[in-house]
Amino acid sequence: AKEKAEESDKLKSAFLANVSHEFRTPLNSIMGFSSLLVDEENKEEREKYMDIIQMNSDMLINLIEGLLDMSRIEIGDVKIENLEFNINDLFISIKSNLNKTFTLSPNVEFIIERPMDMLMLNLDFRRTEQILLNFLTNASKYTQHGSITIGYDVTESEIRFYVKDTGCGIPEDKI
Repeated sequence: AKEKAEESDKLKSAFLANVSHEFRTPLNSIMGFSSLLVDEENKEEREKYMDIIQMNSDMLINLIEGLLDMSRIEIGDVKIENLEFNINDLFISIKSNLNKTFTLSPNVEFIIERPMDMLMLNLDFRRTEQILLNFLTNASKYTQHGSITIGYDVTESEIRFYVKDTGCGIPEDKI
């Protein structure tokens, strides 16, 4: 029991260190560009700074929502909100959120593969989007050239979502 408690304590400490690093990145951008915005007289530069501040604010909100979701999962208070939607609407929303959340390297092409014009699903839209955005965010961190592709396959009994990238991949010992 003592070893499990110590291991749990180590995991929580590592988690907090990781979370604080993830929070610092958008906060530093918000603070830095806010201070630049005060003295900037060029309208185009001001708009560029405001866009960066907004993008990083959205990123920070998403991080906080993710953290709150993890807390809800841990205490067993997860509410699934299934609703019917067209899968293509999900991909449109993901593309929109992707543009707000982070910027892909200019050498990376973002590809959406939608084999069907319309496919109605009954899922929790927000959580499905959140999962796929997490995979895309991870792919963007490790893909400097090539492409990142999101899509889905349909069989008789299931739908399989996927994210593929041309990044460096996960080392064998880390899988």
